[in-house]
Amino acid sequence: MNAKTKHTAGPWIAEGTYVGDGKPCGEFQSLVIADCESRHRQAKEQLANARLIAAAPELLEALRDLLGAASLSAARGVAFSIDSPGIVAARAAIARATREQP
Repeated sequence: MNAKTKHTAGPWIAEGTYVGDGKPCGEFQSLVIADCESRHRQAKEQLANARLIAAAPELLEALRDLLGAASLSAARGVAFSIDSPGIVAARAAIARATREQP
């Protein structure tokens, strides 16, 4: 956790239907942040939910960067570039959450 956040610091890792912080803890591969296992959801959906939750810290950071860059562009009266670092980071975070190519 840092000054900007109150949640467990990323990166988070999807391990099947579990989402962990990637830091080994005794016999466990990592401390569990979320458990997406549910008998009411299909396995494919459970895994997709885990990937989305695991990408949350990166998605939040990308959105913050994007807002900062957009605000700066607006203040300067210049167009916001589609290849700006904020856009590239947002695409990468979305790809990680969805398993799609950025």
